[in-house]
Amino acid sequence: ISGTTPTPQPTSVPTPAPTPTPVPPVTFSAPSEPTPAPLPLPTQAPAPTPTAAPQPTATPTPAPTATATPVPVELTTQSIPLLEGWNLISLNVAPDDPSARSVLSSIEGQYMELNTVVNGQAVVFDPDRSDALNTLTAFDPGRGYWLKMSAPATLTVEGTKLPSSTPIGLTAGWNLVAYLPDSPMAVATALQSIDGKYDEVRGFATEALTYLAIIPPEFNTLTSMVPGMGYLVHATETTTLRYP
Repeated sequence: ISGTTPTPQPTSVPTPAPTPTPVPPVTFSAPSEPTPAPLPLPTQAPAPTPTAAPQPTATPTPAPTATATPVPVELTTQSIPLLEGWNLISLNVAPDDPSARSVLSSIEGQYMELNTVVNGQAVVFDPDRSDALNTLTAFDPGRGYWLKMSAPATLTVEGTKLPSSTPIGLTAGWNLVAYLPDSPMAVATALQSIDGKYDEVRGFATEALTYLAIIPPEFNTLTSMVPGMGYLVHATETTTLRYP
């Protein structure tokens, strides 16, 4: 269209560009690594001490067993003189064979009877009987014996000497006992181990002999005890006799 004045267009005001905000520089830091815990140092095992190879133990050679040399038994011989008739005897030796027949072998054919008392009972050995029929079969060296002879003779017995202090048990009442010492001894001295426990002692030498403890010794017919002889001791209680 001519003649038309064109309408002026508004001038666009340019929008100022925004000022860019400066971006701070990025600083890269290496991440901090944790301090590693110290590893334990390996403990060095001690070098093993070389063990010496075990040496074989030598087997000890046993010492030879010493053979004990037997000590010879010293034998002694007891001799007892005997009268015809009854004799009250005892031994102070222990023969190897204590059988009555063996002990009396030295007077074989010259004796008729042997007897004693055991536990209150009389026991007898008769040489004319078999041993099975005799009630007295063996000698007890601590005991006294009645021996009846058909003629005088001497009895000899070999054996081991018994110590004088060998104990002899006594019961209350009469006891037939042996006399063990080698030499004669006054009755009170010989029986001092049972002083106050006996009241009478009897012996026999062709006749009865008596010792009473309550009277002075000089008034007794039995004044001493002699080897080879037996004695009747009346004990007032059970006791044990030991000669000095």
